[in-house]
Amino acid sequence: MSTTASDKPHVLLVSLDTDFPFDQIYQASVGKLKALATLHHATNPASALQRLEHQPLQAVLVTDGAIAQHRAVFVKLLDYVRGGGTLVLMGTFSSMTRPNDMNKLFQEAGLPWTYRDCRRINIPHYAARTTV
Repeated sequence: MSTTASDKPHVLLVSLDTDFPFDQIYQASVGKLKALATLHHATNPASALQRLEHQPLQAVLVTDGAIAQHRAVFVKLLDYVRGGGTLVLMGTFSSMTRPNDMNKLFQEAGLPWTYRDCRRINIPHYAARTTV
């Protein structure tokens, strides 16, 4: 049985950082998601608020940290989550949101989370090593 566009779940991408080309960088992921869901993309606070108000959504994906500068949108997202909605903070959210702003968002959401620095390290693998 094929799935029509009206049968697909509606997913909202919220990308408020206009300097970050989400669609280009995550093109493969967006393509896969489009096969499974009807995507709506809000690139400014007004369109995000409108979609959250009028569109039944299966999930909202926040793709960047600019949400920290748009309180009205964040409050509407919290209402959506508290009403049973699914919110995913992804993309450059964790790397482009200032630690204090992230902590404020988590606190306002009622989450006991705090920002922690994450470091990546590459450890070389030595194939010719011996066990002692």
